[in-house]
Amino acid sequence: MRKQHNQGYEIYNAFKRSPIENDWYIVPIVIIGTLIAFTAFAGVENTFNVLAQFIGGVITGT
Repeated sequence: MRKQHNQGYEIYNAFKRSPIENDWYIVPIVIIGTLIAFTAFAGVENTFNVLAQFIGGVITGT
């Protein structure tokens, strides 16, 4: 791992770090991005109708 010293702080090369170490934030970003993309594609009213039907189906078990 290459280290560079800049005013007492160590800056690591982003491409040399180990993957999936502190990348927990990617999952919520992907979920929110998918919801936004679906809303943009289907429209706000249709999105709320689909979500309401999904939640109603989960609650009633059908």
